[in-house]
Order: sequence, then structure tokens, then C-alpha cells
Amino acid sequence: MAQMPLPTHVAVAVQLDGLPRLRIRSAQMGPPVGESEVVVPLEGAGFGAVGEKAAWAAGIVALWPQVRQGSAAGEGASILIHSDIPQGAGQSSSTALLAAVALAMAEQRQAPAPLAIAQRVAAAEAVLARGSAERIATGPIIHALTCLHRRGEGGRPQVLRYSAQPHRFVGPVPLPENVRMLALDTGVRYATGHAGWSTGRAGMEEFRTAAAMGLRIVETIYRDLGQRHTPLHGYLANVSPLLYRQYFRALLPRRMRAGDFVRTYGPLAELAVESEEDKARVYRVRTAVDHLIAEHEHAEQFLQAMEELAEAGDLGMEEGERQRTLARAGRLLLASHHSYRLRLELSCREADWLVDRLMEAGPERGVYGARITGTGGGGTVAALLARTAEATEALLEVMKAYNHVTGLVLGVTEG
Repeated sequence: MAQMPLPTHVAVAVQLDGLPRLRIRSAQMGPPVGESEVVVPLEGAGFGAVGEKAAWAAGIVALWPQVRQGSAAGEGASILIHSDIPQGAGQSSSTALLAAVALAMAEQRQAPAPLAIAQRVAAAEAVLARGSAERIATGPIIHALTCLHRRGEGGRPQVLRYSAQPHRFVGPVPLPENVRMLALDTGVRYATGHAGWSTGRAGMEEFRTAAAMGLRIVETIYRDLGQRHTPLHGYLANVSPLLYRQYFRALLPRRMRAGDFVRTYGPLAELAVESEEDKARVYRVRTAVDHLIAEHEHAEQFLQAMEELAEAGDLGMEEGERQRTLARAGRLLLASHHSYRLRLELSCREADWLVDRLMEAGPERGVYGARITGTGGGGTVAALLARTAEATEALLEVMKAYNHVTGLVLGVTEG
């Protein structure tokens, strides 16, 4: 994942009171998301009491018990929000809102470390996604840490490198000179209608569950070979891609029912088998692991290319070599997009159209690569372009055509 700071923001004010309710008001939300004010009792239905027209506030209600642990019973608050980050646009929308609210709440006491805030945001998102706070120590924490990270000094664009083993900010990787990464807002919010996986957040949950099944199977294979402690340490990223393709991949099932998995490999926290319908649900295990192994390679090699270009900026690099390195980085973005698009089927027509049209311009016009980002199914496309008039002209042509074909206005933000 290569997120960037965006020139958008969420501003939050919190006033504690002794009333057993949360009063949440949006002074500005871009775009408008329904009812601008909601009052939720802190006892009883909880975030389930938030109506459909104020669903944007459900995460805040789920966040409250995470950030107010140890508070007096019945203590509530009034919360005022001003946001110009589009809701439903991917990982930088709801996560940014919750991170800002968590920071504002934390200021009422001794402020915790960023990781603690990120964990609380992740717990709230887990409550929304699955009705419980299980497995909060996974992906969403990285998203929240991204929202809490400041832009580097001097304003030079950067991509942020994280280690998800479990949640560590490794450091910024500066973009090379005369290169820019753009966030292209498609205007699509979690598209529907794909085969194979469910859509939007549900599709990502299925994917993550299938990946957890794959991890358990690979760990079991290691133990069956006599290794008491596997080299995975709980992460598929620690599987050698070469070893995976030569050995493990053929041993993973293409599809597996939840009930069959539990009978063979035991219970899994991510896997619900409470009903016959749950037990009969089929997961595409090999597909999920294929994607994660490939994505780890894509991310590592992309960041390596950015580092090579940035380091060569001071020493000088032959222009032909520089262009080849940029083209390689662009192909890695495209490979990542095609994995989302073809393996997971979690992309959407608008994002696919946008990536295809951008790549028709190609490296010859300074458009090196693009990919869907966030959780898939719409939202944002990240694009790597040269900082030249020709690349800008190509982008403007695509923007005009996008509006003509889809009827949507393509929002463009530079990191």
C-alpha cells in the first residue's frame, strides 16, 4: 500500500458532558451524506440506533467505548465535525474521520501514542464490519496510522512504508524529482455486482478470511514436515515467492467450504461456522494467497524502484535508465491493479476504464502506471506520472473523456 498525504482534512471538536448520549453533528461533510445531526443513547442499541441517513456517524458511536475506557458511567459528549474528505471513497475516508475523532477525544486526557489511537480506530471499524472487535490487529491499523502521519518537512512528496508485522511505520520513501503520484477520485462508492466474491467491505472480508485459511494450511504443511516453528511468524509475506510457487501453491485448494476447513484444520477466529449456511460458504483460498504473495512482491519492487530513482537524483542517472526504471515501477502498479481486477474481481468498471485510458497514453507521454487503491470496488485510483506538460495534457484528455462516458467528475489530488 502506498498512501500519500492529501490536502483535505477533518476537523473535530469534542465537548464532554454528563449526559448518557452522544450528540454528533456534521457542519460539513463532502459530499453531503444524509442527516447532519444524530443523537444516540449510550445504553441499549448503541451504533445500531443510528439511522440509515446518518450511517456516517455509526463508526463514531462504535469508537466511543474504545477511547473512553475508564470514564464515568453515562458520560457522553457533543461532537462537531467539519470534513471535506468524501465518505465511502476508500480507506482514507471513514478511517480519517475516526482518527480525527479519536485524537480530539484523546486530548481530553493524556494523549496516547499514535499506535494506541490507531488500534482504537481499528477496533471501532471491526465492530462495524463484523459486529465484534475480533481481529482488530490486522490491516485497518495501518490505514489509521497513515491518517495520523504528518507530511514530511520541506513538502517533498513521499510514499509511506509500513511493516504490517504487526504495525510499524518504517519510514518515508521520497518520490524522485519530476515525478508525481496523483489520487484520482472516481466518484464511485463500493461498487456492486461482481461474481466470485461479495462486493465492497463484504468482499474484502471474504478475501481476508480465505487468506487466513491459506495461512493456516501453509503452517500445517510446515509442521507436517517436522518443523515445530514455522518461518512465517503468522504472516504470508514471509513465504518465499519462489518456494510458494514451486511447492505450496499446488497444495492449496482452489475452493474450500468453511465446514470442511474446520473439520480438517480446526476453528479459525476469522471463520464463522455457526449455521449450515456458514458451513456451506465456499472460499477461494488459492486465489487469495496468490494475490497476497504477488502484492508483497509488487510493493517491495515498487518501493525499491522509487529508492533507486531518488538516490540517483543526486548522483545522476542516464536518462534511458531512468525511463526504464519508471516504466518498471509503472508496470508494477498495473500488475497490482490487474490482480485486484482479475483475481479478486473487486475492481469496478469506472476504475478499470480509467486505468485502461491512462495507459493508452503510456510512458511515451509520461503516464507510467495506475492502480485502484483502498479496499477496491471503487473509490480512488493512484497514478504515477511525469511532471511534464505532455503528461498533464494526457491526464486532462482522460478527465474530459471520463466525464463524457460516466457522467461523473473525476477529482484529482496530488500528494
